[in-house]
Amino acid sequence: MRGSEPSSPADSAIARLLATFVVSYAFYLALGDPTDPFDLVTGALTAGVVAVAFAGVAFRESPAAGRTAGRLVRGAAFLPGLLWEILKANVSLAAVVLDPRLPVEPAVVRVDVTGRSDVERTVLASAITLTPGTVVLDVRDDEFRVHALTAASRESLRGGRLQRSVAGIFGRGADRTAERARSESNRDRDRGDRG
Repeated sequence: MRGSEPSSPADSAIARLLATFVVSYAFYLALGDPTDPFDLVTGALTAGVVAVAFAGVAFRESPAAGRTAGRLVRGAAFLPGLLWEILKANVSLAAVVLDPRLPVEPAVVRVDVTGRSDVERTVLASAITLTPGTVVLDVRDDEFRVHALTAASRESLRGGRLQRSVAGIFGRGADRTAERARSESNRDRDRGDRG
């Protein structure tokens, strides 16, 4: 047994079931009233159904309390930065739309996601798509194809800040991520210029 990870397949299945139940129940109560007995009962029933139906697909790896807690803390720390990026992108996009010259320069940028887990890819794709001016169009092998509406949104992706922040949530090394971001930047710049 490694750390707090389950030691057998049965333990792993139970850990996935419990983790799915807890996440579903917390989400249900966050949307409802955690002090209302009706919400507590219906939330437990709903979370139970969700856990039984989706525990096998919700977690590819067995949840480990220490690892999950660390990711949740780093994810919570990431949210203000993401909201700031969304705000900046909104202002930038509004300025472009309101400009009579309408300086729109759409292009497709490729973002390397090699070595990232499915959950990490999902978080990164969601963060990119939530940022105005960029939409993840497709995932092919280890690349995202991202539509960037303006040169500023392309440069923001090439800077790799969002990629590094998401990698930080999942506890990946800063040096490796920074190096990857630099290589992504160079490669994307070349491809973007051709596209």
